[in-house]
Amino acid sequence: MSQLLSLAQHLRSATSFFAWFILLVSLSTCDASEFRTWQDASGKHSIDAKYKSAKGYVIFLERKDGSTVKIAKQKLSEEDRLYLKKYEELDENPFEETAPPKSKDNSSTTKSDKGNSTSGSASISPDWNGVKNVARYSGSPWRLNVPPVDAPKAPESLSPIAINELNVSIAVERSVAFDSTAGIAVMSASDRFAAVSRNPQYTQVTLLDLNAGKSVECGRIPGTKRVLAVHPDGKQFLFQKRDQRSGKSNLLEAWSISGDRLVSLFRWSPDDSRENAPFIPRMMKWAAFPEADRLLTLNDDGKLVLWSWPDVRPLYVFSIHAGCNPAVSPDRKFLAFSTVEGVGILHVRSGRISAGKKLSGLADNLSFSPDGQKIAFWLDGAIYVLNVSDGVAYRKIGIVNTNPFKDSILWPTSKGILIGGSRYFDLAEQVHVWDYQSSDEKPLYYKGACWFFSSQGRGSLSALVPFAIPHTAATIKLAEIKDDEDFFILKPGKTAKVEVVGEFDAEQRKKILKSLEDQVLSRGYKINPQSEITIEARYERGETIKRKYRHHGFRGLGGPLGPGGPQMVESEVSFQIINLSVKILYQEKAVWERSYTHGPPPILTVRDGESAQAAADRTREPDLSFFENSVLPAKLPRPQEGKFLFGAAPLGASAVTPHGLEKIEPPQLPPQKTIDPKKPTDPEQDRKPDEKPKYYL
Repeated sequence: MSQLLSLAQHLRSATSFFAWFILLVSLSTCDASEFRTWQDASGKHSIDAKYKSAKGYVIFLERKDGSTVKIAKQKLSEEDRLYLKKYEELDENPFEETAPPKSKDNSSTTKSDKGNSTSGSASISPDWNGVKNVARYSGSPWRLNVPPVDAPKAPESLSPIAINELNVSIAVERSVAFDSTAGIAVMSASDRFAAVSRNPQYTQVTLLDLNAGKSVECGRIPGTKRVLAVHPDGKQFLFQKRDQRSGKSNLLEAWSISGDRLVSLFRWSPDDSRENAPFIPRMMKWAAFPEADRLLTLNDDGKLVLWSWPDVRPLYVFSIHAGCNPAVSPDRKFLAFSTVEGVGILHVRSGRISAGKKLSGLADNLSFSPDGQKIAFWLDGAIYVLNVSDGVAYRKIGIVNTNPFKDSILWPTSKGILIGGSRYFDLAEQVHVWDYQSSDEKPLYYKGACWFFSSQGRGSLSALVPFAIPHTAATIKLAEIKDDEDFFILKPGKTAKVEVVGEFDAEQRKKILKSLEDQVLSRGYKINPQSEITIEARYERGETIKRKYRHHGFRGLGGPLGPGGPQMVESEVSFQIINLSVKILYQEKAVWERSYTHGPPPILTVRDGESAQAAADRTREPDLSFFENSVLPAKLPRPQEGKFLFGAAPLGASAVTPHGLEKIEPPQLPPQKTIDPKKPTDPEQDRKPDEKPKYYL
């Protein structure tokens, strides 16, 4: 209707016969008041109606009896969609609704004290026919020509932006736990920051203008939803809805924000209807908009799908490792991913695997450098940095006191990485430079600055705190140590001796000794039996403990079968703890250590005719590849007198507060066990004495 009004205004202002002719042709070819036959994409359903209005991607049609029906634009036939394009603008500035349409659907509007939302969006059923499957990498040599992206520089003056909502944590294109209080914040390409907070009653979206330093729009949605991605226009959001009645968590919803209102656009199930396996709704763990007209989603089964947007048409499917957190390149053209075979790079638009590299384990928490020339990821408890051009390892970083499954990798600059949101590591000098302590484990990098969420507690000041990393004090300290020859006790050119201690047989001892000596030489150290630095591999047997296991399964699968079905019984087994460690000793004291405790597994597989104790005995010896996969630090600072730290101590530390950075003394870290990425954690450690066992057969 708006186009007819504009044409009428043109008619009144036109003075030439040519303008009259154009107007008559326009009215004859596109009369919004005409009744016509509309068909759906399948051709099975049709109605006689006229176009009435559009909201988002939903079309409202009016029948001759005055009733109104709605249909998602994606479900219309191609002919009808072409018809709409002649006079309808769906992408921007949709009609503002002054009164609900006269329809028989269940659309509704709900309001809250701080905003409102319009719900009742159309449900879309994606067409999976003809969707291609991306082929596995052929194994060709890694060769990829990616022009460097100009990494942005942080503005000279950055100030914290106050946020009223608490319980907001920050993440970029990553999943978060689905609970009642957590939230995430995602940066769009329009200089706006979307802060999303949740509680049991509502989900609130607040848009912050980073340039103006204030909130500009805010809206609420009833219920608890999890935001997965923000469109580059900064207006559209992808949420995941939990169906409380059925427990399904696979429904995706598209919403847009306008002023103080959130408008529901459409929803759909991303599950592949072609699958013949028993239907299990999958939780979506990651999503991103690589471009304005494309959406990537990854479910907890490792299925990566590229969708066209906004018609949510699946274009291709690719299977990656279910535990992988992929990364989109700075130019938004490539996706770094991992499989059980190794790591690879996918060209998003074409669905072509551009490069791949086999690895010894699973790569996780992948991340591109700001210039797009390197990727970093966790592998076997260490951080690897590869050149994007040829896949060659640029750095291997041995980190202790970390959790590879949880600690994110963020590039605040192309010269260094931020580990777990706190530890800045300089790649050129291979030094743990600074600790930035905050409650935010996943800060956001945007336009050359890192943005941390900082709060002093409920009811007190909360803010987004931006600053460049490394900041001035860290940069000065890093420059100072370059000229200090005695600052490091271990660095290329220094000497060390290697020892293998414990219950190894001759072959194991020889293999582990050679592995460590090879790594020492590759790091640039020199081997000297008289050195005051010792690199030690140790195997120690600990105490013998008892654990109770519950039997699960039928006869032949480890569990007894009684008259009423499978019977739940318990078996007690003995298990001897074994401790493995790689240490760096200075003056006979450990200054760096990576360790692993081999204990009873959470699940035992019992073979036919085998006892539970026999099954436990089969798992009593640890995997000695732990020693080969333990990456030594390239440099190790001299410990302060009387302060021997397990791990490379930072050169300095600062606390992130709502007012900015405050310098503090670096923490004195106690020795901690490093989580081995190949072994599950021991659930029995947290079991109370009167609690039932968590181990199963």
